[in-house]
Amino acid sequence: MNNKKLKLLDIGMLLLTIVILIGALFSNPDNKWMMSLIFISVLILLGIGTYRYWITFPEYKGRNSPIFLPKIYGLGWAINPRNPFGMVVVGILFVVIITAFVSALIR
Repeated sequence: MNNKKLKLLDIGMLLLTIVILIGALFSNPDNKWMMSLIFISVLILLGIGTYRYWITFPEYKGRNSPIFLPKIYGLGWAINPRNPFGMVVVGILFVVIITAFVSALIR
């Protein structure tokens, strides 16, 4: 994937983050439609971020791939989605977000 496509992906992630922040700051906590929009935006953002790491970093063969990778921007580490255990961690993160959303809607 070339740098132009990665830049468009990054701009999309930035705009989606801004939508999430504006929705969270200026919405009524009891508004279920806005909460649904924020939930869907967070899942899309998590999926795009995982996809970006998937295509940006080189593929390591076998179980020797590192579980943590250096972040693309800034300091820190990120979970490697190409590692089998890393993909399980990302899946658990999706399940936790979905569970939190469903429990908030039921309340």
